[in-house]
Amino acid sequence: MTCAGWRERCSGHGTWCRSAFLELRFGPHYRHFADPGLDPARPAFYRLATCLSLVAGPLRLLDGDFPDRAGMLDIVDQNVSRTLDRLPG
Repeated sequence: MTCAGWRERCSGHGTWCRSAFLELRFGPHYRHFADPGLDPARPAFYRLATCLSLVAGPLRLLDGDFPDRAGMLDIVDQNVSRTLDRLPG
């Protein structure tokens, strides 16, 4: 997804969506970008939505004749695990 596409998807969601994206992108280095003033429930919701999107998107590609099926399946597997880890116990 291009930066412009990401911005369009996040319009109206503002800081929380950006926070979820930055955490996914930078992992353990996210602390440098974190905004401690955010309500923790909302970024958690957007992180979950991002993980679900990263499951659904590659699965849609796999419905066709996408050439690197193994790579897409790896992305799906990683994000299924992330999604399950984020669900309340």
